[in-house]
Amino acid sequence: MAGAGWPLRRYAVTPTRRQCAHKGIPMKQIRALLLGVLSAAGVAQAWAATPISGRWKVHTNMVKESDQVCTLTQKGSKLHGTCVGDNGTVKISGTVDGTKVSWSYKTQYGSAPLTVSYAGNLKSTKKIVGFTSVPEFGLQGDFTAVKAAN
Repeated sequence: MAGAGWPLRRYAVTPTRRQCAHKGIPMKQIRALLLGVLSAAGVAQAWAATPISGRWKVHTNMVKESDQVCTLTQKGSKLHGTCVGDNGTVKISGTVDGTKVSWSYKTQYGSAPLTVSYAGNLKSTKKIVGFTSVPEFGLQGDFTAVKAAN
């Protein structure tokens, strides 16, 4: 009879914290790691959920430096709006995919039609950094957009 209660007693005993460690990692470290992963996932999700809608000051460095103010509206993954700069006002269209943001507009240089494209990454809820190009002339540059206070 001495062995009759043995399996029940084995599972009824609460393990110690040391016994809970997975592969030699203490529970405190497992909890801290889990909290860090969940926090990082929450920040990434918050950035992805942050609409791009609003006024952005865009500084471009291509052939020369230029500035424009873009008013962007995001609906789902679609982006549209206007940008006002040295070349007047242009209508933009683009997309948002997580932290990736891209838009473009059509304009003219003299009588030649051209497309100005922007592709960047949301670095924070108030900053986009990326590259710009004008394929018709083989031009490339970079840009930084900072969300303006409304």
